[in-house]
Amino acid sequence: MNYRNIVFALLVIGALGAYKFTSARHDSIHVNVNEHIHRSIQVHENVEVVDQNDFDFDFDFDFDFETDHDLRDEEVVLERKYSVDNGDLLLVDIEHSDLVVESSSTNEAHIRIVLEATNMEKAREFYESLNFSVDEVRGGVEITANRRRNNNWNWGSNGRRQITVFVSLPTSFNYDVKMSHGDAKFDDIQGDAIIYMSHGDLATSAIDGENIRIKLSHGDYIGSELTADEVNLNASHGDINVRTVTADRIDANLSHGDIDVASASGQMYMSNSHGDIEVGVMRVGDSRFSNSHGDVSIMALSDFGADVDFSASNVRMSSGMDFDGTLKKDRAEGNVNGGGPSIVARTSHGSVYLRNQ
Repeated sequence: MNYRNIVFALLVIGALGAYKFTSARHDSIHVNVNEHIHRSIQVHENVEVVDQNDFDFDFDFDFDFETDHDLRDEEVVLERKYSVDNGDLLLVDIEHSDLVVESSSTNEAHIRIVLEATNMEKAREFYESLNFSVDEVRGGVEITANRRRNNNWNWGSNGRRQITVFVSLPTSFNYDVKMSHGDAKFDDIQGDAIIYMSHGDLATSAIDGENIRIKLSHGDYIGSELTADEVNLNASHGDINVRTVTADRIDANLSHGDIDVASASGQMYMSNSHGDIEVGVMRVGDSRFSNSHGDVSIMALSDFGADVDFSASNVRMSSGMDFDGTLKKDRAEGNVNGGGPSIVARTSHGSVYLRNQ
């Protein structure tokens, strides 16, 4: 297999907004993720707004990768295979590398580390400085890389290298991943996922487990479907874009970026400091949305019922909303469609907008 043309890129998710209320949303989402990483990777996710009845739930996960054509040489620098069981754990703690996790129908863990570079000699030196280790541990597999701190590499002196860790695992697997200065992409996961990333972007397909915890610093997250008892999403200096979240409790906290969840079901607690919150509500429990410098937009189906308490510089509701209560420019308190769960929304410098489709 030729790896030269495989450079990590984020997962291109199917159309955000599976449901009817999304017709008022963005016609396209363009995600430019090469601002803060050391190579040129650009992803464009085009979103076609569709009617609920016309929506096709089949996803096309064919990926188009852009590659640095100056990277001429490549080699598999490490390869391991282990027998594993469904429900085992993958432990990852790596840096200055990308991670691509693919689903497999076999009970085998297959790990390949691929090095690409213009100057392979320099790149190998950098790779060796990372001290990569791949080991079979009790109940799973562990991949680690920790650069020796006495090395002061830069892009020009390390052979313009790219290191990609390819992992093939059964779909039913648990994940505990920690990464810095690299991007990650995951196929479908049936299990718990704990993923912490610093200076890198993350893309996931469907995750179905009891506990999903995702935390990013200086990176974007694009997700397809998240299903769990608890979903916790945290990011700073990046965006969170998820198509569907279903959980008993959904926590999403962000600073300096936007939160965009096309379809959410459960109790929701979302906060932001410098950016917007936009969420489509399917099934809702008592929920709270707070912001300081940005808008809060809540989209609901026509039979949505709730007790609302909104406060913002500007509070708006769709004209078709059956609202009973007090509605002022900066405040709304009352019930929608006869009432229901409590929905509290606050923003100090922005608008709160409730609309149905």
